[in-house]
Amino acid sequence: MCSWAFVLEPIGQDKTRLMVCVRAVGGPAWLFLVMRLVFGYGDTVAHSTMLRGIKERAEARVIS
Repeated sequence: MCSWAFVLEPIGQDKTRLMVCVRAVGGPAWLFLVMRLVFGYGDTVAHSTMLRGIKERAEARVIS
């Protein structure tokens, strides 16, 4: 089982931090470690790309 959470955290009067939290459980511990090694880098790339896209879309809508 795997779940994602997108968390908005205020960090100032007009700034917000967007964080992604991922949780995965299930299966034997050795299998989880193997999967983490195999998919860990791809997950990092996917998250950074997704968060960058969200940032660009959010900032494009800001009216100064």
